[in-house]
Amino acid sequence: NETEEGRAANRRVEGLVTGERSLSLEGLMTEAAGLAAKADWAGALKLLGPAAQAAPEDPAVFRLLGTVLFQSGDRDRGLPYLRRALELNPADEELKKWLGTISAPPSGGTPSP
Repeated sequence: NETEEGRAANRRVEGLVTGERSLSLEGLMTEAAGLAAKADWAGALKLLGPAAQAAPEDPAVFRLLGTVLFQSGDRDRGLPYLRRALELNPADEELKKWLGTISAPPSGGTPSP
């Protein structure tokens, strides 16, 4: 992040993540997305919780957090995060469309964002 607020968010994330290394917000998101791609929902959520706390106005964080919760089977917890992501980025047409399909009556199968 190029702004002072962005750099502060990165420092907060670095302070919240413990372990062998600290990650910037971008690094945290990349790592969480990689874990989610492997269906390691718990690992991804462990990283995304601190990311959401550190960057409460970042739609990408909320989109990924909501997606991970939804795909892990926790639809009720995931949907508010997805809606928050759309609130923060109303130009996200893909998310808008996807939220419209999951709000529609079920037609078999679960779509993913």
